[in-house]
Amino acid sequence: MKDESKIESSRPLSLPSFCIIDMKVLQDRRLTDFDVVLYSLISGLANNEKNCCYSGNDYLTEFLDVSEKTIQRSLKRLQQFGYIEVKIFKGNKRSIKTYINIALELREKKLQAIQERTRELKLLDYDWLNEKGGNYYDENCRY
Repeated sequence: MKDESKIESSRPLSLPSFCIIDMKVLQDRRLTDFDVVLYSLISGLANNEKNCCYSGNDYLTEFLDVSEKTIQRSLKRLQQFGYIEVKIFKGNKRSIKTYINIALELREKKLQAIQERTRELKLLDYDWLNEKGGNYYDENCRY
């Protein structure tokens, strides 16, 4: 394992005191033990307002004391099986999102769409009632 002071001096990051590993990741037999460790680290480093990990391979390599090729293979497997989403921006910069954060974003978007649709329906219903003179009465209903 690398010297802690060397890691901190190369790139100061606030590391989480613990990481949560989703059972889906833990039980996936297609992943190696290292894939699970790397996923856990990425998940911990993605604990920010944008839910993204911005660490480069150099930092991950140094922190986990493995070769860059090992990091690349593991990232490729995690991406292939849908556990992370990697986006490249500004040339060689990247962001990595874990599938948990992706799922949360999708859930939030669906919720917003449902809320918007509900507002639209309420407005339509209100407009329809106003066209009827604000009085809803169906002649076929018996009370």
